Amino acid sequence: MKKISQEKLILLCIIVIAALFRFTGLNWDSNYHLHPDERFLTMVTVAMQLPATIAGYLDPQTSLMHPKNIGFQFYVYGLFPLVFTKILAVWQSLDTYNLITLLGRFLTGIFDLITLVGVYKVAKLFFPKTSVPRLAAFFYAIAVLPIQLAHFYAVDTFLTTFTILSFYFMAKYALQESVDHRNIVQKILHQDKNDAWMLLKPLILVLFSAASLGLAIASKINAILFLPLIGIFLAIPFFFKKTKQLELDLKAGLKQLPSLFGYGLVFAIVLYLTVRFGSPNYFATANFLDLRLDPTFVESVRQLKSWEGPDVWFPPAIQWIPTQPILFSLKNLIVFGLGIPYAILMFSGIFLMVRQIAMQKKQATITDFMVLMTILWVIGFFLYQSTQFVKALRYFIFLYPFYALFAGYACAYLFDYLDAAAKKKHWFRYAKLTSRVVVFAAVLIWPLMFISIYKHPHSRVTASEWMYKNIPDQSILLVEHWDDALPLPMENSEGKTFIFREMPVFGMDNDEKWQQMNINMQNGDYYVMSSNRGWGSMPQVPWKYPLQTQFYEDLFAEKLGYRKVAEFTSYPRLELFGKTIFELPDDWADEPFTVYDHPKVMIYENVKK
Repeated sequence: MKKISQEKLILLCIIVIAALFRFTGLNWDSNYHLHPDERFLTMVTVAMQLPATIAGYLDPQTSLMHPKNIGFQFYVYGLFPLVFTKILAVWQSLDTYNLITLLGRFLTGIFDLITLVGVYKVAKLFFPKTSVPRLAAFFYAIAVLPIQLAHFYAVDTFLTTFTILSFYFMAKYALQESVDHRNIVQKILHQDKNDAWMLLKPLILVLFSAASLGLAIASKINAILFLPLIGIFLAIPFFFKKTKQLELDLKAGLKQLPSLFGYGLVFAIVLYLTVRFGSPNYFATANFLDLRLDPTFVESVRQLKSWEGPDVWFPPAIQWIPTQPILFSLKNLIVFGLGIPYAILMFSGIFLMVRQIAMQKKQATITDFMVLMTILWVIGFFLYQSTQFVKALRYFIFLYPFYALFAGYACAYLFDYLDAAAKKKHWFRYAKLTSRVVVFAAVLIWPLMFISIYKHPHSRVTASEWMYKNIPDQSILLVEHWDDALPLPMENSEGKTFIFREMPVFGMDNDEKWQQMNINMQNGDYYVMSSNRGWGSMPQVPWKYPLQTQFYEDLFAEKLGYRKVAEFTSYPRLELFGKTIFELPDDWADEPFTVYDHPKVMIYENVKK
């Protein structure tokens, strides 16, 4: 029996660690569907009906796999994750509202493990015979944002998986042994099988890269922003000599432009076909020669963009108005997406990579060039997205495999440096073990804190249980517009029913709004805020909501006749033997980071009534 290598055993252990983080608390909201985007995708998936033929699936006018034909005119996502989930759900008899969500969460976890392997393979290409590949895999395994998104049935994890696979296949193609691409078809036909395979292998890698990127775009349209980096890698074998040093051969590249165009055309065709099959809802007709986009999809995207900007009154957009370009995204990346120790290593990795390439100068290799292009693309995309109006953490998700790569490189450099120092100084003999314990303990603190969220009941569930036990039957509950009303419908409701009155908090601060607000405040028994959607965003823009800002200040100061009687949180916390050692209140984080799986719930009672 063949023994498993130490490297593979370590990778397997890392995968197990990643799986524990991703599959802990899969049913974290107890089937109450408390993530609004996930809830929407679940509704669409349940409503889908598998077609009898491929043609029926592709027809945008009649296919019951197309959102617009099953009652969802507004739809801005790709279709592939939903189609894949639907097929598995029908096959495994899981095609119900609750079970499809759980299946979707399980699949996002599985795909994220595939992403981890992709990170390892990419690092193996760029840094073979080093510890960087397994360290990069480890850092992706413990990255907080991927762990969180793996708990949601959404498209982001699928997007990340296919972008890193596309990157890997194209990078592997670019690093193949030198191949003269001219007249490749004739060469394949007239060479023996081994030689033909050597000529055909680069083309197959290009096809795999195209298909992977096609599935990424079929998951979410913004994967198209990955194209520039892939295009650069595609051109590398035509313009650089395959020598130990990086040597531009512009003359040879220009001579091979027809072959480069041919490769590019093949890539484009496979990419297009994959997108057509993976997400036919993007297109107006089933005719593959008709490149027109579907008007319903285009209108959905246009409508989504119209909700952006400081002058709009769309509730979810309010949170972004006061955010600062770059700094807001940088803060959330460092403190929440990665964690401070991890972020320090990541930025150090970028610096060390660039310094190493700069020091090599004429000795730089094609690998160095590819690493540099990757760094520039990562920085470029981060700057682009962080200067957009919407700066949600999840919009940066397909950068996280590269963050892990950078952190892994810095960590390997640090360990090598300390190991070398340990050989020179007797008092440094324990540096190898100590350095590893310190670094791993530091970077593991944040994911261990964050995973505690999924080990405890959702704060809205806990709050609902308290409300049924402590609030009198037929009480009038004031709940905020654009947020989930509490209590949730539970079997153990103590036989109680409540009367709900909606507070139009996100409306303009006009007389009509405040007339309704004042009437509700006079008649209400309890004011229930199930998250910080309202109080966390509107007071940040007092010029837009002056009266609403003052309302929240007075409510929290208990000046409105309402007194806080309960508060429920599920902050990230470090636990030992069931006891909380440290807790991190993260109400100031990017709103989507907290509002889905661990919102703060506050309940105020009318003490004047």
